[in-house]
Amino acid sequence: MTGRNDPCPCGSGQKYKKCCGKPKEIEELIDEELERVMQGAITESIGHREHEEISQRIDQWQNELEGLFDEDLIETLAFETYMYIEKQELWRRFLIRQLNKTERPQVKEVLLAWQRPFIVLGEVQNVADDRLLLKDEMTGKEFSIDAQGYRGTGGWLFGIVFQDPRRGDNDLQGTGGLVFIPENQRPLMEEIRAKLKDFDGELLALYKLFGDFEQAIEFSPFQEEVLEAVKRYMADHNLESETMMNIAQLFLLKEDVNARKPGAVAAGLIAGATEHGVFGDREVLQKEVGEYFGVASGTLAKYREMVWAFIYDRVQDSIDEQFVSEAEIGTDPLPTERGLWEMIMRVSRHPDASSDEVEQLLQSEKDKPFEPANDEERAQLLCYEAYEADTDDERFRLAREAEQLAPDLADVNLILADAEEEPTYQKLRFAKAQKAGLLSFNKEFDDPWMYVPNRPMLRSTFKYGAWKLANGDAEGAALELEFLLDEATHDHQGAVWLLVSAYLALGRTEDAFDLLPEDELYMNGLATMIRDGKSREDAIAGLIGLEPENDGLNKRLQELRNPGMFPRYLSIDTDGEELTYWLMYWPLQQLPSGE
Repeated sequence: MTGRNDPCPCGSGQKYKKCCGKPKEIEELIDEELERVMQGAITESIGHREHEEISQRIDQWQNELEGLFDEDLIETLAFETYMYIEKQELWRRFLIRQLNKTERPQVKEVLLAWQRPFIVLGEVQNVADDRLLLKDEMTGKEFSIDAQGYRGTGGWLFGIVFQDPRRGDNDLQGTGGLVFIPENQRPLMEEIRAKLKDFDGELLALYKLFGDFEQAIEFSPFQEEVLEAVKRYMADHNLESETMMNIAQLFLLKEDVNARKPGAVAAGLIAGATEHGVFGDREVLQKEVGEYFGVASGTLAKYREMVWAFIYDRVQDSIDEQFVSEAEIGTDPLPTERGLWEMIMRVSRHPDASSDEVEQLLQSEKDKPFEPANDEERAQLLCYEAYEADTDDERFRLAREAEQLAPDLADVNLILADAEEEPTYQKLRFAKAQKAGLLSFNKEFDDPWMYVPNRPMLRSTFKYGAWKLANGDAEGAALELEFLLDEATHDHQGAVWLLVSAYLALGRTEDAFDLLPEDELYMNGLATMIRDGKSREDAIAGLIGLEPENDGLNKRLQELRNPGMFPRYLSIDTDGEELTYWLMYWPLQQLPSGE
């Protein structure tokens, strides 16, 4: 019998308890091993010369495909077509090395099938059990592939695939560069098919065809009238039109809309998009939209709900990876939260008002200063003013003033935790903040974050988790952040990044790998070094080697100064270096010194 601390008999080199001894299904273990193979392709199969070629190739593809696909997809296309098609021998040699390393027969079977990637242009025939059923336009063969959230039928899937024998001879494993061609772009599909029949190896030319047919989408006369009506409304109200028109086009392409009047659909599009904040802070009243298009409230509501659900489904798909998509995070609320809270407080005073009455109310009060109705509202308003204060002295003064009105308010204690010098008193503040937040926490919402009064509890738990991590309690931090992600359902705060840092500080690298996106260079690199038992010095040298030209981050790693508490406000776009260093610092502190 294999002991839990014995080497795993599968040959992975890990202890049995960390490999096959884990309470996991064999399919999950196989998936994890294959995922590691894919991740290792970049680092293990490409030499210096190939790196240079790929870098130049990416630059060329970015220049020639700019505007047709987003930058990340273009980079993926440039790399995958190089590795899997043009330089397929590199990929095969890499797989042969992996075959010699693995002991699992199922993994060997998959790796053997993966040795011949090919291009598929498959018409979507059906969707069943989260699988797309495709018919290849070139060969007539039928295949099955992961649907990846796609729900409809029709259209084509185009890109590089592998055979995957785990489900049968006709099952495929997709790559990151698969592209969907809508069914109303048949001319594009036909041109790609013609190019593939006489394929000359020029892969870039295939993707440039998307530019040639960019304007080839064909809408029905009814759909054209809807789009014209939306465009006219946007122009008459001086609203930014690009995002709205993209939503309108996609909605008309994907949804089966059975309507008699184009204005009814156009009104629903405007109204549904408004509820998702497409127009930012601009107020667009539902009643005014109905009057503009001459649509009754019941008809407007019908199409508004259709559009709302359509946008919501696509937003859900985009955040299913669990990682925060917002560009701004931190322990303080975003500046927009105060206005949303004030709006909710105003509306809560009129529980029996109709939707039209509520809109009229908000319209009439939009330029008036908010007047709190009780001490708790006054205290919360003072807290928002404290968050907006320019200095800590003013911040803490306002919070103490709020404390006189509502000493148990979550944000009062959250702000004043920073004013305490002793960790014991800081903990007491965090505990009071969480308790108050939990007492008022409303779980009835699919996404609790979207109900603004829930945010103090979510904010308190996030900040307490960050505080514990920065104070050496990675275990406690992990518990707080796991609880937060369980309650929040969607991560609007970036909590999962802090949870990865806590896991790495605890040496729980497999748990960290489960959460990390594949393309996160530094955290994946650090997780690998911790898993491999590297010293702190070796890990720092390895991290610096990932991007030697990143002078700012590399200087921070060399100096390894304590970054302190998690920032109150941080933009991922401009402060990514600060975030990455903060996340890596705490796990690095737990590594043994090699000196």
